[in-house]
Amino acid sequence: MSVSIVTVGNLGEKENLKTMEVLPAIDTFAKEGELKQVICQINKNFYFPNTHSAIPTPIRYFVRALEKYLHLPLEKVRLKLFDYFAALKLQKADVTFLHPLRFGRVGRKAKKNGSIVIGVATTAHPLFDEEVYRREHEKFGVPFTEEDARSFRKRVSVVNNFDYLVTFTDFTKSTFIEQGFPAEKIFVASMDIPIPQVIERVHTDKFKVVYVAYTTPRKGLHYLLEAWDSLDLPNSELVLVGKFLSDVPKKMMEYYDSTISRHPNITLVGGTQDPWHYYKDASVFVHPALSECFGKVIAEAMASKVPVIVTENAPCIVEDGKTGFIVPIRDSKAIAEKIKYLYNNRDVAERMGHEARIAVETKQPFGKAVLGFYKEILKREARAR
Repeated sequence: MSVSIVTVGNLGEKENLKTMEVLPAIDTFAKEGELKQVICQINKNFYFPNTHSAIPTPIRYFVRALEKYLHLPLEKVRLKLFDYFAALKLQKADVTFLHPLRFGRVGRKAKKNGSIVIGVATTAHPLFDEEVYRREHEKFGVPFTEEDARSFRKRVSVVNNFDYLVTFTDFTKSTFIEQGFPAEKIFVASMDIPIPQVIERVHTDKFKVVYVAYTTPRKGLHYLLEAWDSLDLPNSELVLVGKFLSDVPKKMMEYYDSTISRHPNITLVGGTQDPWHYYKDASVFVHPALSECFGKVIAEAMASKVPVIVTENAPCIVEDGKTGFIVPIRDSKAIAEKIKYLYNNRDVAERMGHEARIAVETKQPFGKAVLGFYKEILKREARAR
């Protein structure tokens, strides 16, 4: 049998945020001798010979130049170009994996080639995320326009074209089931992260709450800020790491700015290439997301022996009460209560941190899980014929 993988990840010497979501599966199928072709965002000396960048280099450079020098928002253009050129380059294979669920043209080409098409979901179902964004816009009195809604809804037809899905959490799986995708055709496997062998914890008297994210409305930062507003913990600090993306409405951004400026014990770091630096002396990591496919930063914090507070819609691999706490979404009071509990019970926090590290080290590897799904799918399809 043969497998093609189409991914927006970069491969080789120039990785991006999407690389680790799919690289373990690529490595596994290559070792099994079943990998036929890989199409990626940028291929820079990747070891598998039949690997191709989707968009031709001159066109990719031209689009990047327009973005950089004319400040044009061309992400949608890049995705359309990727879909177009990847479909042109896609070869026949028994199974085609698409990562993420964005490429209708590639999916149709794979179906035409006779492939079983498997999508790797890197978000919740688009209609679920549409409702999340709508509610957060309403919370701040910001109109959620028909154009906003259309950006989510036009992805639904792409989702419905897949034969099977792989999601990173049971939560993400549930959002697709709610929209009618057959539960028996969705498999769950938590993604891998590179784990440092040695974790250098820095112990300080200050109680540090750390948040790391590219902030969008669905990351729920405002609920963490509401929680912090209600707390008055001596010798404590809230550290906010990461950029604010362009889809954060102006009124929401104004709330962030005013709240942060009002608290001298909130530190705004901004973007960083090394989030691991901020886990070293973190007392607790908080990820208040309203919708999250996995939450790589959660797993990174856990690998750094940091207890975590997450929501039911961003569970990652957290075991409630053992490696951290899982709270309801949009519940700033629950977030505040758990922060205060760990502040007052440092021994519990330390124990949870150790358990969190073990959980990351002992989880099933993503590539092994996907290989198992692949074999199960082939058995099902053979029986169906």
